[in-house]
Amino acid sequence: MIKTLDVSLGQVGALSLLNPPTIGVPVVEPGVILASGYYTEQTTGQLYYYDVVNDQWYYYAAGYIYPLAISWKPSPSPKIDLVTGDTLRFNLTFKYMGPAVTRKFYAAIGTSETSGAFDEWGGSWATTKNIAIPAKTTPTLITGQYIDIIIPSGQGGKTGGAYCKIMNGFTLTEGENCTPYYYNVCYIVPP
Repeated sequence: MIKTLDVSLGQVGALSLLNPPTIGVPVVEPGVILASGYYTEQTTGQLYYYDVVNDQWYYYAAGYIYPLAISWKPSPSPKIDLVTGDTLRFNLTFKYMGPAVTRKFYAAIGTSETSGAFDEWGGSWATTKNIAIPAKTTPTLITGQYIDIIIPSGQGGKTGGAYCKIMNGFTLTEGENCTPYYYNVCYIVPP
């Protein structure tokens, strides 16, 4: 059975450039292990510091480091009961302006928290999908796109959180290429 969660990624593409710049949380590919230390984003030259012990990113400005994080918000829909074999469909909306592009979208289910980093359940609890976005010369609301996660076995009796992001890029900026982390999204019904 398909059950849906409506999420908004905010402003994507050139449209996000119309707003004052924001500092995003750096993205690390799965399986890549980093040491504590400074890292430079190649496009902007922004300097970041990563604290491996606390799994926390900071951005560097004016001789200081400032913590970065994606916020936690309540689920945009009532809590959804899911059983093995169900499909959780992330219905995506976002505003876009720019050339025609294809972007890799990512959705994940994990531990439902109200603060801190998102703890993905791993394995089949996350998925990616390439989505073609048509060229738009004015800010346009894009709808009708989605990502499906087919619920695997395991995690029975737990409440799940979820989020969605666009994989292309070095940083995650809530409202530009990433949703907040949503808590109380779903309940995994025990077998």
